[in-house]
Amino acid sequence: MQLADLTLFQAVIEVRYAPAYLLWDHSGCLWSRLSLQFEGLRTIAAEPNQTLFRMGNDFEFAARLENASLSAFKPNRTLTQFTECAGQFFSLLSETLDLAEFSRVGCRQIFTREYPSHEDASRALLESGVLKWPVGKHFNHSGEPIRPEWAFRWEEGGSGVHLRLRVDERKYDFDPPLVWEGPDPVKKDRIALMYDVDWYTTAPVLVTQMSFADWIKQCVHVVNRDSDAFLGGLK
Repeated sequence: MQLADLTLFQAVIEVRYAPAYLLWDHSGCLWSRLSLQFEGLRTIAAEPNQTLFRMGNDFEFAARLENASLSAFKPNRTLTQFTECAGQFFSLLSETLDLAEFSRVGCRQIFTREYPSHEDASRALLESGVLKWPVGKHFNHSGEPIRPEWAFRWEEGGSGVHLRLRVDERKYDFDPPLVWEGPDPVKKDRIALMYDVDWYTTAPVLVTQMSFADWIKQCVHVVNRDSDAFLGGLK
């Protein structure tokens, strides 16, 4: 298995910081300024400790008391537009909430490949060689495992990475209102092999020193460069 065999399903940038109580007072100002830069921004949730907005079906912005995030769904693998949105969003966020430091910055990329069933997805994970499964009967059970998972984490030199490979199931369901004149709702289950990479800082970062363009570019480069060493099976 190679990274090229998978589809980039989601990208997320998350920043964490000390409790930003100005969110309670300046939330409206933040989103008013953002709506001038991002056309079509619409409210999904507005609560004292969290505000959530979406732009089309592609981007989701969230500002919370102790963290904020930008998520992109099925973005381009180069993350060009995602990078531009991240720079604008977190710049306005830091200015509006008077943030001086991020306690953690994480860039997460989630890749998937769909399969007809859990068994097919589980078999693909086992055949990749990432996991070594002993032949025979163990713990009074034999055969292949159901929905196997693999995870790896290490930290060094001011940053860390958390890799996960697992079988994932997504359920899509829609309950129409009592008066519904649209097409019949369809329920769908998506079974996929999911490769999840979270690359993050392990030390505080000054807002003035943080370049999201450089951080995301480096993250994309490292993920593209090193993922096949794991997905191709551990030697």
